[in-house]
Amino acid sequence: MDFFRHRRLARRRSAWLVLLYIAALLATSASVSLVLGTLLAWAYGFAGRPAAYYLPFALGTAALVVSLSLHRIKRLRRGGGEVAAELGGRRLTRREADFLERRLLNLCEETAAAAMLPAPAVYLIDGNTAINAFAAGTERGNAAIGVTRGVLEQLTRDQMQALLAHEFSHIRHGDMRLNQYLSGWLYGLQSIAGSGRYLLEGQDGRGGLEGNGFFDGSG
Repeated sequence: MDFFRHRRLARRRSAWLVLLYIAALLATSASVSLVLGTLLAWAYGFAGRPAAYYLPFALGTAALVVSLSLHRIKRLRRGGGEVAAELGGRRLTRREADFLERRLLNLCEETAAAAMLPAPAVYLIDGNTAINAFAAGTERGNAAIGVTRGVLEQLTRDQMQALLAHEFSHIRHGDMRLNQYLSGWLYGLQSIAGSGRYLLEGQDGRGGLEGNGFFDGSG
């Protein structure tokens, strides 16, 4: 396995994600403009220039998506703890930790020392019994690692160490920063989709923890 080749491929796919996001933004703006513009044109008997009906909705939708995304990214820049707290995470401290939680804190410190990284804040998602974990943050200094209750109760010490090493690789190589910014940009599009679903079905369209873009399925 050529690690560096796979890393180059991953970066190339990241560039494609940016292009796909722009395409999704344009498609969303066009769709909203087509529906609302047609309704407005029908109400006024299709009198006047077509651009007057469609262009304002397209520009307004694009501006709304971008502004919502920028607001989300601004919040995410506060650090990985912001993400972990939103997912229901509880920050672990040695003073209040039980045996399993102390073992997790010890392993995080050991892995951080081995990777020559500052020890990140550690959060426990108590309400999730699946085996999963994530690394979040915009830089190494504000990184946080979150693990589910299932990791604590179902994995051995060696298995947990392997899981944490995987998450630390995201911190070291900047994957968490890319993931966090991508999730911030997607927030605007998801808000438009959620608003539409709410109008149609009375649901806000928000997914569970696994739909947030941070859990990576590791473990």
